[in-house]
Amino acid sequence: MILKITQKNADEALRAVLERIDEEIATTGALGRNGVEGVIVGASNRAVPPTRLGLDLITHSHKGVLHVGDWVVANSDGTQQLLNRCGAILNRIPIEQVRLLGCNTAVTPTGQQAIQDLVLSLSNAYPNITVFGSTSPLSAEDFDHQGFVSDGLLVDQDHLPMLPATTANSVTTWFTRLVKLTDDVAMLRPRLERESRMRVFADWASTLPAFRWSIRSLDRPTFDACLTHMISRPAVVRGLLAMPEIEAVTPVGQQFQRMTLLLDGHVARVYPKNVPGGVLLVADQDLRDLMETGTELLP
Repeated sequence: MILKITQKNADEALRAVLERIDEEIATTGALGRNGVEGVIVGASNRAVPPTRLGLDLITHSHKGVLHVGDWVVANSDGTQQLLNRCGAILNRIPIEQVRLLGCNTAVTPTGQQAIQDLVLSLSNAYPNITVFGSTSPLSAEDFDHQGFVSDGLLVDQDHLPMLPATTANSVTTWFTRLVKLTDDVAMLRPRLERESRMRVFADWASTLPAFRWSIRSLDRPTFDACLTHMISRPAVVRGLLAMPEIEAVTPVGQQFQRMTLLLDGHVARVYPKNVPGGVLLVADQDLRDLMETGTELLP
């Protein structure tokens, strides 16, 4: 049995993925009735319980490491407590595989370390455990109603890319496959959505405090200068499974226009009118520094 596990309070991007999947289970983290622990207990209590389990963890990554609610999916306290609390069940219904279905979970040093840590944590009880990570950004296009469909983007712990396997290379390869709009970023500027402060902070507020990102306020000339550091044509990609690293806004009256930086600073998102979820562009490595010159915006 494959358990498709995600997190409660999904943001707009994660919701775009979950809308495509049947029977996903939203959790608050590793532990408790509302966590992955409760999901495993529920599977064991079925009238015909499974003989083995697979865990598909579907959520955002940050530097290649998944965050499912308050659970950092690595060699964390949450992981160890989950295994201890579910030990009796998992002796009867072993975990056969874990798939870390967020962006670049097999590419970054921290993502690869998380995979190896999970294998180490699980292998004493389950010597044949397989942990898979992704070699590419993942989005809603990689899922259908049955779950994840892009198996070719996954590698297991024995076939991880040699480091340095950079996010830049992963993003470049992925972005070349996307269908681009004919507009360039200069054409998008006058069409950027104006958002309320509440909307600007909506995804930030639904994220646990430990994982929130900085939102900086820039004056109009600096915000426009940021746009010049977006160096590709835009692509519409729904449901990118990557956590924001920093956002920047500029005031327009009582509202704001916004941009988001993702994937180690290699991808930017801007939000034109009538394009739900915005568009993505490749960013150069000076964009983050320019965004960080702004003042911190508070909710």
